[in-house]
Amino acid sequence: MKEHFKYPLLVALPLMLILTGFSISPVKEIPAGLMNIIYSPGILITDYLAVGGAGAAFVNAGFCGLAASLMIVILKVNVNGPFIAAVFTVTGFAFFGKNIFNIWPVLIGVWLYSTYMRTSFRNYLIVALFGTTLAPMVSYLAFGSGLSTSISVPVSMFFGILSGFVLPPLASHMLRFHDGYNIYNIGFTGGFSCSSYRCFEKKELKNAL
Repeated sequence: MKEHFKYPLLVALPLMLILTGFSISPVKEIPAGLMNIIYSPGILITDYLAVGGAGAAFVNAGFCGLAASLMIVILKVNVNGPFIAAVFTVTGFAFFGKNIFNIWPVLIGVWLYSTYMRTSFRNYLIVALFGTTLAPMVSYLAFGSGLSTSISVPVSMFFGILSGFVLPPLASHMLRFHDGYNIYNIGFTGGFSCSSYRCFEKKELKNAL
């Protein structure tokens, strides 16, 4: 299949989810539901269907999937299995954990790394998309740390961007741990990255500030 046919197909699923969200819930309820989702701490077992309602959950998943798909289209990336899996992973986990707010710091961090390395962002796009596995950390630091949002939101943005920045070099080194036998290397890398922030769960961040 030619690329100009793949792009519309890739965008179709997120658009269908957005349309589904607006069709199953009153339009006036969806913005409030999305805000509830965004302000949720985003712990992985958080059910966005319960937090924001079915319509808002579908719209959130659609927006996240659409953002991933449009980046592939804009950067004119060759659509293959890993990129299709990345879009579907971002979309699927946007029903619990990921949302249209918390994915961006990680994506920005990977983009900054590509800028630092003076290479095209498209070379690291697959890392950026799978790297949104760390997005719930952004929401947890922003809205689940117990700090005032004037402090917690900038802190969450900083660590989200920092996580995205270190993901590409870490991912390449993590391959040595499993010799390519882990098909989800970015998730494996994300687990090591998250371990660096466990101190915040014990409120050392609050003591440090």
